[in-house]
Amino acid sequence: MSVGTYFASFNTSLGQLGKALLEDITEVVFCCRDGVETVCAVTPNLSTLTSIVGVVPDEVSYASTGRYFIDLDSIGTSTVRFYVDGNGAGEVLINYNYNSHNTLMQKKIYKEGSDKFNVLIDRYDGSGLLVSANEPESQTDRSSWTGGTSTADAVEGSSYRARWLSKGRKPQSYIYVIGD
Repeated sequence: MSVGTYFASFNTSLGQLGKALLEDITEVVFCCRDGVETVCAVTPNLSTLTSIVGVVPDEVSYASTGRYFIDLDSIGTSTVRFYVDGNGAGEVLINYNYNSHNTLMQKKIYKEGSDKFNVLIDRYDGSGLLVSANEPESQTDRSSWTGGTSTADAVEGSSYRARWLSKGRKPQSYIYVIGD
């Protein structure tokens, strides 16, 4: 059973995807930003991403990546969040945020930190100007999760591996669930 299929019964956004799409979701990232929970679905296939979102922006569709991430709860909002694997030296992920007209509003590059438990994030505006550098994100434990206990319980009750993450001084936390 895929990660997507397993967690579909615990999360409304995942549950709205069809069976074939869920089977191609190999990882999920539960997010809590300022008290609002969302979920990112991760797939190795551009065709699956396209089936989920429709139009995929060029920066994402032409990326040299093994994984495509989409924040399911951001689809149709004023900030649609996509992620792909990083390509440069020390890059882990690249995040692209688009407005409802598919205009790039922000890009973030997640870089390796001083050890395997930390990443640093460089934030750019839509025109490529650096807004901030080296924002920390750290691996933590369940106690850093600011979302609902039912999400955390579902993750801990599963057989999948999970990483708990916290965004430095911001009220943001994540549970990154990795498939077999």
